[in-house]
Formats: sequence, structure tokens, C-alpha cells
Amino acid sequence: MKRFVGPRGTGRLKRGFPAPLGLLIVALIARHALAASQRESDSEPGTWLSPGTEVVFKESDTALLTGDWLAPGQDYLSFVIESVQGERLLLVSHDKSRRGWVRRDQVIPYEQAIDYFTQEIARSPHNDDAYWMRGRVWAAHGANDRAIADLSQAIQLKPDQARFYLQRGLFLLRREQLDQALADCDRAIQLDPKSSGAYVIRARIWLSKDDSQRARADLDAVIRLDPSNRPPRPVVPASVVLASAPRPTRADDPPRGEGGPAPEPEPKTAPDLVARARSWIEQKQYNKAIDDATAALRLDPNFAPAYVCRAQAWARKYRLDREVADYTDAIRLDPGNAGYRVARANSWSAQGRHEEAIADYDDALRAEPANPAFYVARGNEWRRHLKLDAALADYERAIQLDRNYLTAYINHALIWKQRRIFDRAVFELSELIRMAPDNAEAHRTLARILATCNNGAVRDGPRAVAEAIRACELTGWRDPDCLDTLAAAYAEVGDYPSALRWQKEAIQLLRANAPSVLQRAMDYGGRRGVSFEARLAFYKANKPCRE
Repeated sequence: MKRFVGPRGTGRLKRGFPAPLGLLIVALIARHALAASQRESDSEPGTWLSPGTEVVFKESDTALLTGDWLAPGQDYLSFVIESVQGERLLLVSHDKSRRGWVRRDQVIPYEQAIDYFTQEIARSPHNDDAYWMRGRVWAAHGANDRAIADLSQAIQLKPDQARFYLQRGLFLLRREQLDQALADCDRAIQLDPKSSGAYVIRARIWLSKDDSQRARADLDAVIRLDPSNRPPRPVVPASVVLASAPRPTRADDPPRGEGGPAPEPEPKTAPDLVARARSWIEQKQYNKAIDDATAALRLDPNFAPAYVCRAQAWARKYRLDREVADYTDAIRLDPGNAGYRVARANSWSAQGRHEEAIADYDDALRAEPANPAFYVARGNEWRRHLKLDAALADYERAIQLDRNYLTAYINHALIWKQRRIFDRAVFELSELIRMAPDNAEAHRTLARILATCNNGAVRDGPRAVAEAIRACELTGWRDPDCLDTLAAAYAEVGDYPSALRWQKEAIQLLRANAPSVLQRAMDYGGRRGVSFEARLAFYKANKPCRE
């Protein structure tokens, strides 16, 4: 992965980074510079960079910038270009489930992929990633023999990669070489016991061998790895399914009423009721979601996802006491689920119950000590209660675990703001923007410091305006916090008419995002809304904002 490059316009730091993060950034700077120079020599202008072009990553660990995360894209072989902005491409997966930005020099047209990876292998015969990528492309072309050969070479070069065995096992399954495929899945599970994909493929192999009992055991393992998955239907050997399935005909279609398709059947199982409840939550029909989740619990009082779903609906209704109660029941039923403990911790935090929140975060991290999001969540709780050393340690641990976790970098920089070490905060945010130039929150946070800092030596009005405008562009001018920051930046340069304009727009958006009386009372009418109005009063009096 390529990360930071050198600083720009930040001046000389008065204080250095903490040792772990400082060494990390220095290493990433050097690596990025070297890789960038190599890419520039490989990249030539072309006419293929147009929307609709199918492309493949040159390196399998290439990440897509999406929101606060650099999301891994290796689960997908190819993407389609949705939009082009200079050297940046917006890619979307074929199933529309993954979308994000990359640089132009990180991809190759799908039609040129075989030639590209063949050249890479000729240049570096020990490049296991090139074999891995070419094997997947061969398989997409239907050349399973060549795909298996490339995966075998990748395994020989790096035999500790579960994904290599898993992919080769899938290719062998397609060729009905069941014993060899089974051996590869077994090895993948040995290397990565949490690989749900390996269990799924192995279940398919057992079905092909008419062993439904072992298939069910593997599918049960998938459910244990992800308890939110719906229970599978009863497993039936593939040969029985194929022999008994009637060929569909027009006469076999279910009857439809006049004017459209038949209505959806009423859910009859707890998982189906929970699925509909989640749909109600997405539609902001929280009472209906609670009714469905409650009905699911009447059918199955031990179905933990129903408690979780109902807790999420209670949270939207600001009934945090009931939210905690439902998460407590879910934890009772599934005490090993760290995600449930983090969700309850977040609710404790919203209620100001600091000790309870920390206890749940601690339990979650004992269960999943390598989950960076859990460290950030606990760090946020430490920071709210001004335990800044503990917060800093949690953010740095999150960065060590996942160098793509942009929120951890932002919150790390905010620690220095709270400590009034503003130059370090500005430096870290500037470096983060270099790493992820399309992260709106990084631009907004930097603009906020540059516009409102009490230290006049740190404030930089023109730069604050530029950073805030970029944040607004990246959020489509529809984020009230970005507009609020833009108003503060204009106030810093003395352009109060613009400050008033954008502050009023921010308030209007904030109100629009809280349409109900209850939400207005809890959100807009709370501290956030009051502060927006207070800043508007400052700008009316031709006064800048100071924080």
C-alpha cells in the first residue's frame, strides 16, 4: 500500500510525532515516493479511461477510497469506471455493492490484464501477486487449467496465504476434482480459521459428494462466524435438488393480481421478521420495526439478532434505556459476540455512563484484540472524559492494526488540538490529506483549526476557506458541518456576508435532517443546534468564531 508523502506548507514542527507513529509515517513517505516514481514510468496516457471501461487492479491489495476508509477491493476481480476526474477514477463493482476512488495508474484495462501480468511475471518471476491476479483473470476467461497453474505457482512462492488455497479450491471444484478441492479448503481453514468463504466452498464440495451432514456442519460454522447471517434452509444433496426441480413454465408462474406483482408473503419465521424489521428501520418506520422484532422474539425468544434489531430501533427513538436492555439480552444469548458489547458501550457512552462504556469496550477488545474500530471507539470514550493519554494510545494501536483507517488518524490529530499543540494537529491532518485527498472529514477538520484556533500564529484564513470548500465539494454541499466550517473560514477572512450565507444554509440543512419534533429536540435543539445559532449571531455582529 502507498501512503503518505512529504509535508507541504506546514513549516518546521516544534514537537516530533510519538515514536511509533513518527516511524510509521517516515517509512510510508519513503515507500510512497519510490512506488510513485516507478508508476509514473509505467503509466502512459490513453483513451481507454472513459466511463464504462472495465478495469483490473495492478496490485491485489489496492484500496478504494470510500468515506472514512480505504476499503480493500481484492474481493472483486474487476470494476467499471463510473466517473473520471483527471487522474482519479471512481470505480464501482459489477454488483454495485462497492464504490470508491483510485488513481489512474493503479488499474489496467481488463482486456489488457493477461498481457500486463505476464510482463510483470517475466520481469519478476517471484511476484506471487502477479500469479494470483493472472490466475483469477484466466478463470474469468474460462481457462481453469491455466488458472490452477498460476495459483499453484503463487502457493509455491508464498505457501502461507489462505486466499491462494481457497481460490484454487474453487477452480478445482469447477473441474469436479473434489478431493483436491477439499484438501485446498482444509488448508485454507487451517491458515485462516475465520475464513467463512472456505467453509462455504467446502460445504459445496460436501454437497457434490452427497454428504449433507458435513455440509450442514460447515454452514453452521459460517453462522457462528457471522451470527447476523440467516439460518440456511435444510441441506439437500445437489443430485436430489436437480432431479426433483420442475422445469419452470409460464403455467407454473404464481398468479398475479391485476395491475402488478403479487404482494410479498407475510413473514412466518423469526429471521424473516427481523429482515423486515431492518427494512422498516431503513425506511425510518421505527415502531413497525419494533413490532416485527418483538413478534420474532415471541416465535424464538433465544434469537439474539431480534434483540439487536429492536435495540437499533429504540436507539433511533432515543430510548437509550430500552436499547441497553435489548443489547444486554443479546449479550446474554451470545456472550462471545464482541460487536454486541461495543454497541451497548456506545449506548452507555451516549448516556454519560463512562465506567460502563469502558467496561464493555474492554470486554470487546479482549474478545477481538485485533479489531481497530474497537480501539477507536474506546479512544473516543477516553477523549470525551479528557483521558487523553489513554485515547492517544488507543488511536495509535488502531493505526498499527489498520493503516487504512482514516478516522483513527483524524482523531489522533484532534488529541493534539485538545492539548493545544496545534502545529502537530495541523501537520498530521495535512499529511492525512496527502494520503487520502478525497476524505472530506480530514479537509473539514483541518479547515476548522485553521479558521477558529485561539492561537493567531496557527490561523490561516485563506487556506481554511480552500480546505472548507474542498470538504463541501466532496460532500455535495449537503453536509451541515462542512457548511458551518466554511462559514467560520469566511468569517476569519472578514467576508461576513458569505459567512452569514453559509451559516444559514448549514442551519437549514441541520433542521431538514431532523424533521420530527423529537429529533429536533434531541439534535437540532441540543448543543449542536444551539452552537450553530450562536455562530450565526457572531457573524451578524461581524465577529469571527474562536474555539
